[in-house]
Amino acid sequence: MNRTLRLSMRLCGAMLLWQGLAGAALAQANWMPDPGFSVSTYAVDNIISLPSGKVLINGPFSGVNGTPTEGVALLNTDGTVDASFQAPGLLNGRSVYSLAMQPDGKVLIGGDFDQLYGASPRNRIARLNVDGTLDATFDPGTGANDEVLRLALQSDGKVLIGGRFTEVGGVARNRIARLNANGTLDATFDPGTGTNGTPWHLALQPDGKVLIGGAFTEVNGVARNRIARLNANGTLDATFDPGTGTNGTPWHLALQPDGKVLIGGSFTEVNGVARNRIARLNANGTLDAAFNPGTGTNGAPLHLALQPDGKVLIGGEFTEVDGVARNRIARLNANGTLDTTFNPGAGADYIVNSVSVQPDGKVLIGGWFTQVGGEAHPRIARLMPAFTIGGTITGLTGAGLVLRNNGSGDLAVPAPAPAGPAPFVFAMPVAPGGAYDVTVLAQPAGQLCAVTANGQGNAAADVANVQIDCVVAPVAPGGPQAIPVDAPWALGLLAAALGVLGGHRKLRVNQKR
Repeated sequence: MNRTLRLSMRLCGAMLLWQGLAGAALAQANWMPDPGFSVSTYAVDNIISLPSGKVLINGPFSGVNGTPTEGVALLNTDGTVDASFQAPGLLNGRSVYSLAMQPDGKVLIGGDFDQLYGASPRNRIARLNVDGTLDATFDPGTGANDEVLRLALQSDGKVLIGGRFTEVGGVARNRIARLNANGTLDATFDPGTGTNGTPWHLALQPDGKVLIGGAFTEVNGVARNRIARLNANGTLDATFDPGTGTNGTPWHLALQPDGKVLIGGSFTEVNGVARNRIARLNANGTLDAAFNPGTGTNGAPLHLALQPDGKVLIGGEFTEVDGVARNRIARLNANGTLDTTFNPGAGADYIVNSVSVQPDGKVLIGGWFTQVGGEAHPRIARLMPAFTIGGTITGLTGAGLVLRNNGSGDLAVPAPAPAGPAPFVFAMPVAPGGAYDVTVLAQPAGQLCAVTANGQGNAAADVANVQIDCVVAPVAPGGPQAIPVDAPWALGLLAAALGVLGGHRKLRVNQKR
């Protein structure tokens, strides 16, 4: 027979923790979807986190949250569409593949479009004003003759573009070029014969040099397998030599402050050394042996996001990282090992195309998924450290307890040594104000375990501790015993027996601020 126990609690701000405590034998999610960020749209290709907390996205969508906006949208901090930036009818059914925001708020877009707003010719590259209208002062002339897949904005306002094109403004430019701040071709950047395959990503160095990764095997006639560096004038930089390069396509590059380069993609070797789909290169292009991801990922990482502490977030097609389950979003330490302090639980149920870290440390992901952490989040979500409740269990003997939070992650709490209590912590996948269930799945026979909060239910304090006290007190099946509630307590406290062997019991926490 099941029993539901209700405990009305207020969570203190200090409960935003994600470290594991002794007694937590099973790993559990410690990052969760942010319930304060709700978005519904079609696939998202790229996400840019802005200093204001707003979010710029692009993809093959025609609306966001029911608001018409084609290919590009600006979102407020809660995920609603920013009405000050409107782009309905922008693309005439074509796509934006890449975008970049200038310091003045204008937005550069690249894709497969040939006109904007049904009348203005713009071949695959354009700039939008801060309100989403076409910026007529940025005119690339005849533009690119094929898709623009990547953009990189220089500090001087010039724009690097990479893609499938062979001409820009009527001038031969094989798959990579640079535009002036007004959109015209920059003739001072000349890559010669360019690349013989598509560059899928560009990364701009502070010194003006350009890292490129993609499906090419030559740059201006010189062998460079899928990764290379160009000088600021477009010529091949011979000082960056990756040897035999990668044996598969790098989809994304991330430049570290020390000049080292993270690469993620479909490769399994870098310069003949096994590196499954993620690796780091030294500033001269050689493989950095100090970054070792073990067995790597079992599917391609499509996007890398470097954190200030040197850790790197990866999103893509994988379901494992170094043999550990991680569904399409994970974080690596600075040495390449899996960061187990970042656990998104069920993760994303389909491909993650883009990852971005916000100024407050929250993590945005976009892609083709419909669920994140087992919850509905169509194509974009924001992850945050999970709320947790911790506590201790005293007097527990036998096999220990197994707690299940909100019907998902299980937490095994083994019986402690007689000398002291067993600490535990479990994640709360709801924000303050929501309901939270804890189900006791297993408990030793012959014991009665009573639940209290803040030791004795102190009415003046926020709940920061759940205590389970177990004593030898066998009860008959179906015979829970209630501890009387002191009526004057402002913070309602209800404690009862958590059942006997084979029984399921629930503690319901109604969080309030």
